[in-house]
Amino acid sequence: MTSQIISIGNMYEFNHRLFDPQPIIHPDNFAVSAEYAMFWGNNHIVVTPHVINPQHIADLQSLLDIQITSNLVSVDQYGSVIAPLSDKFNGIVSTFSSTNIEVQSWGVTHQHYHFQRKMVEQYSASFVPTFCLEPSYLANIYCDSKVGSKLILSEIARRLPFFEVPQGLIALTKEEVFAFARILYRQYKGLVIKANHGHGGKQVVCLVQNLSNSTIEDELRSLGELMEMQDWHFAPYILEDYIDDLDGNDGLGVSFDGEIDANGQVYCKGISRSYVVDSKTYVGVEMGQGVFSTEVFSMIRAVGEETGQSLSKLGHRGWFDVDMVYRQSEHRIFGLEINARKSGGTQGIKIMERVHGEYWWERTAFLSVDKVFVESNLSNYDLIRKKLWDFNQRYQNDQVVIIPVTSGGLILKKPYFSYVIYAPDISMARKVQAEFDKTLSRI
Repeated sequence: MTSQIISIGNMYEFNHRLFDPQPIIHPDNFAVSAEYAMFWGNNHIVVTPHVINPQHIADLQSLLDIQITSNLVSVDQYGSVIAPLSDKFNGIVSTFSSTNIEVQSWGVTHQHYHFQRKMVEQYSASFVPTFCLEPSYLANIYCDSKVGSKLILSEIARRLPFFEVPQGLIALTKEEVFAFARILYRQYKGLVIKANHGHGGKQVVCLVQNLSNSTIEDELRSLGELMEMQDWHFAPYILEDYIDDLDGNDGLGVSFDGEIDANGQVYCKGISRSYVVDSKTYVGVEMGQGVFSTEVFSMIRAVGEETGQSLSKLGHRGWFDVDMVYRQSEHRIFGLEINARKSGGTQGIKIMERVHGEYWWERTAFLSVDKVFVESNLSNYDLIRKKLWDFNQRYQNDQVVIIPVTSGGLILKKPYFSYVIYAPDISMARKVQAEFDKTLSRI
């Protein structure tokens, strides 16, 4: 039986699901990444906090044959996309050809769970797959936490000889954080301190020695101010050895993307490497042919699938990713954290599955560029898409295609554009990416 797919771009809602709600001051800033939802299904309703550029939707239909039946705008003053959604569906559900509804979202929230329950009660809808039943949601919170990640990955490290987690301690109070930090700062080259829950790089701080002339007391004073400003109220806290994941020479930031179906079966969806230029400048992620040796790919996959099995036993269902560092000099992998949600590489993976099918990484590669900043006079999608189509025409015989991922960032004060390039191998994708970015900078 076919399902009606609803893809909900609820990134902001997910990231703030455990925090006290605050009215949104700059709604455009959080709305852009919601456009990823366009890639999570076909013949689907896409729910975002803003209207997506119609030309962008038309381009995706042409390039990928993605059918978006409706771009439904839904958001309240606190950034929740799902909470105000139920009322909007009163007129829409009657048009569905099936009462089997598949909801795709960035990650589950309590609003997500209550929305599905209401839909079942009002419309006798059945949800496929059943990712958002209450036990799955509670498991998701644990698996997505820093302490949960640490414990799960530590158990896996006992089974895989090439895998380990950074050394460290768990503090129960902020006072313990400062006391342990004074001790560990002298022992480690760098020290990472994390709250149990955080989002967008917040609630995490890295203290690296020799980067400044400040003392440990200066660093801790700044940390205390940061904790107050960012609302670090999610204890316990983790303090651990700093493992550099953007060192282009030795430490490589890598990630496993997987999915757990309704029956608990774990599937590998892709394995990525952080694409870094000039040693420390993060561009995006790259996957597929030419990115890893067969041996390293198998090592990362083993960690990811072991993690998926652990998450499955705990009750998590849906997408997850595992962030790691591969240290080439030691030929070892260090586990950093688990994200029990979709990832920054999901849209690229979905594109590749659509174009090249299952096990796409055996035949092709892609490079995802998160943000290429453009001049303010270029903040017009029509201008950029002309160059994109020129490049696609030029490299047509080389089987290289550029796919526009988000266009909403072009209206921001500091406008940017994001895209995915797929090619027969990663070296070709890198070559075209460098040329395309240079072309945009010269317009």
